[in-house]
Amino acid sequence: FGYRTKQHFSDLAYDVLAVLEDLANEKGKSMSQVALAWVAAQPGVTSPIIGPRTMEHLEDNLGAVGIEFSEEDLRRLDEVSAPETAIVNYYTGQMMDFKPPQHRW
Repeated sequence: FGYRTKQHFSDLAYDVLAVLEDLANEKGKSMSQVALAWVAAQPGVTSPIIGPRTMEHLEDNLGAVGIEFSEEDLRRLDEVSAPETAIVNYYTGQMMDFKPPQHRW
C-alpha cells in the first residue's frame, strides 16, 4: 500500500487485511470475495450492496456466494474488527475536516 492509503488507514485496518488474506488463501478465494461473504454473514444483513465497474468485478463478487465460515474463521475476523474500533481515520478527529483535493479552495 502506498502513502495515500497508509495516511487514511489505521494499523488496525492492516490487521483486518492480514486475516482476510489468510482466509482467502485458505479458501482459494480472493480477498474481496471473502470480505463480501463476511459482510453477508453478519446478523441483520440481508443483501450487501455491490458496485462493480466491470464484468470482472461482478464475476469476482459473485464468487462470494457459497463461501462458508467456520466458528474459528468468524472468531478471527471478529477479533480484529471489534465494534467501536476505528479501522479508518475518516472517523477520527484528525480526518473530520478531510475533503478531497478538488473541494479545497
